[in-house]
Amino acid sequence: MKKTLLTLSLVALGAGYAFSQGSCSWGNQFGTTFYAPIYNVSPTAPDVALSGQSAVGKPAGTTVYDGGTLQGTGYTLGFFWAPTGTTDPNAFQLLDTMNFRTAATSTALPGGLGSVIGGKGVTITGHDAGTSIAYQLRAWDNKGGTVTTWAQALAGSHGSSQIATINALAGTDINGNLFLPTQTTGFTSFNLVGVIVPEPTSFALAGLGAAAVLIFRRRK
Repeated sequence: MKKTLLTLSLVALGAGYAFSQGSCSWGNQFGTTFYAPIYNVSPTAPDVALSGQSAVGKPAGTTVYDGGTLQGTGYTLGFFWAPTGTTDPNAFQLLDTMNFRTAATSTALPGGLGSVIGGKGVTITGHDAGTSIAYQLRAWDNKGGTVTTWAQALAGSHGSSQIATINALAGTDINGNLFLPTQTTGFTSFNLVGVIVPEPTSFALAGLGAAAVLIFRRRK
């Protein structure tokens, strides 16, 4: 009888612990109050990493980006997390990804948006509701879906937000305390650095230029 009660107690404790796992919504737009567009590599300074809200962000800022916002499935946005207080980017682990939208809708601002406008829900395994975590959003050119890890992304165009904190994960803890939904609104816009991928028209113009040079040389 005692063994049965002990087993039931352990099962109940395990169920309570599983139920208490904390969660959050992550993304770069939440309603009309938070919008942090993410920008492409600067054509004038491809190795310069910028961070801060632009004039179109919500709340608005003064950081100027000239790379254009990331749009479409060719770019990936990743949610990385680590225990609170972690400052080493290498200690953060990738938990979830989404691609970017291509255009505006009636409920979404144009460009630079994760595909899930109100944020994408994710559970932080091993962390109870009400506990805190550190997080960082990272974006990269996924090269047609072939770049799926951050290690691979470092070889191409990539960028990271500043490290931010979620103070209390959402959910109900093992004591029955309710914590309201929380969102990744603690970071600002940022840009990619690295490799600039020319538009198809740029390739065409370059080809025409090369052809013109060859014709000119032959005439001489």
